[in-house]
Amino acid sequence: MPGVLSRSSLEHAVAGSVGTILATLLLFPLERVKTLLQTSAFGQNAIMVLLRLLRDDGPRGLYRGCLPMVQTVGTSQFLYFYLFQGFKEKFAEMVGRRPGVIGTYETLLASAVAGALNMVITEPLWRSCVVAQARSRSFDQIIAIAGDRQAASSSCAPDLVGRRRSSIVQWAARQAVEGPGVFSAVYRTWITEGPAALWRGLGSSLWLVSNPVIQFFAYDLLKALYVGDEAVNSVQAFVIGAIAKALATVATFPLQVAQSKLRAHKDNNGQGRPELSGMVPCLKYIFREAGMQGLFTGLWAKLLQTVTQTALMFVIYEKIHYAIRRANRQALRNATHFVPVRPGAQA
Repeated sequence: MPGVLSRSSLEHAVAGSVGTILATLLLFPLERVKTLLQTSAFGQNAIMVLLRLLRDDGPRGLYRGCLPMVQTVGTSQFLYFYLFQGFKEKFAEMVGRRPGVIGTYETLLASAVAGALNMVITEPLWRSCVVAQARSRSFDQIIAIAGDRQAASSSCAPDLVGRRRSSIVQWAARQAVEGPGVFSAVYRTWITEGPAALWRGLGSSLWLVSNPVIQFFAYDLLKALYVGDEAVNSVQAFVIGAIAKALATVATFPLQVAQSKLRAHKDNNGQGRPELSGMVPCLKYIFREAGMQGLFTGLWAKLLQTVTQTALMFVIYEKIHYAIRRANRQALRNATHFVPVRPGAQA
């Protein structure tokens, strides 16, 4: 599809990728503090956690484990925006619309196709991101998280505790040497477990394609209704982006809860659990055990994180895309008005 590989698609891909990376960097310290609070490693107060983190690791500690996430979301969003914009323009052309005019159905279909292709291609990155983030932890943190919990078990004999701790120390040393990058984690998984391990659980992940479908469809629709063809300002982009992400998160949150259970089940090599054999059986199992509340456990925390980050992403995306388009138009005008002088001609 030549129409998909266009300059317009590249402009949107660069703007979307940079916007996502900057929004992730801005909010990552909050995510870091939240993670430490959940592990209760530094106490129960967020201010105490922040002060302890700054004292022990300095400002760099706020961004420990950030590199794998930035690599993953940057690559994924570049690919998604590239495909999304390209397929929108191609589908609009196929149904005979004027250049620059894209209908509701083209947006919806393009979002679904781009989301599915993006998930298939980047699933190894998302799976390896968790591994790479674990390797990004400091040596002492790895021992504390992986070793102290086992050593504290009252059922362990003293000699067994010592052997466990020794093996964990050796494992932690290997992780520190191997490095934190997500692409190196993909390579290690490919070598040690085979290519199939990189796409383990892809079936359940494809269900979550519905999240970006709803998000970008709602964003484009709301922008067309309330802004039209005019440029979007920062406040409008933030509000519309927040609404779109909130709608997508609420609509697909049960799928995210079920996906977490399915991944944990597969990673633990669980056997004999037919209720965890697929997305639909898992959703039925959660509803039967905990009702609607079980399907939406942790929704408010998720909304606070994802809505804020996505709203910021759309603000930065719109500004960067506008700057890229203006620079391209200026370069085109300069090239059009440039008349080369023949050698020997009078100036």
